[in-house]
Amino acid sequence: MGVPRKVRKFTTCSSNCRIGQEEKRRICKPDHRQPNTIIGSLPRDLLVDVLSRVASSSFTDLFNAKLCCKDYLEAAEDEYILQHISMDKFPIVYWVPPDDESLSFLTRCILKGNPEAIFRRGMMEYFSLTRAESGIDYLKTAAKKGHPEATYAYCMILLSEGDQSVLNLLNSRWYQELKVFARIVNGVA
Repeated sequence: MGVPRKVRKFTTCSSNCRIGQEEKRRICKPDHRQPNTIIGSLPRDLLVDVLSRVASSSFTDLFNAKLCCKDYLEAAEDEYILQHISMDKFPIVYWVPPDDESLSFLTRCILKGNPEAIFRRGMMEYFSLTRAESGIDYLKTAAKKGHPEATYAYCMILLSEGDQSVLNLLNSRWYQELKVFARIVNGVA
């Protein structure tokens, strides 16, 4: 007949993990229910505001928040978040063509008016894909939205083509901020 096997008994802890009484190890399952936290009980518009602040500092942190629960996942698809999401994980100029998933995400952010995404698309169009007209249009749109690097790139391209009318734009506040930043980076401050 053989020796009877030991029956494992589990207890449940507060974080939806089962703890084996004999091994004292945790066997955790993801919990996609509404979290019992203060943030989980926020109204949707306030949750969107919190997630947009998370998204503006880190795309990875937003992705991790989306994995937390269904409410966070739904709130993270709001257009306000796509307008403010950080694009630091995406290259400015692609050396190889981007995959379809990255391109789709970038396009969604562009359609919602994210200036950083518009700038990156303009740089990709102008330098990687050699589509000068559409690249300049994207850079001009991002510059109008106040993106300092787009303003600088747009003006430099127009100056290289002999357009002297952009000198006023170069003296705008965005360019002044960019000059201050360049001084700090170069240690001249």
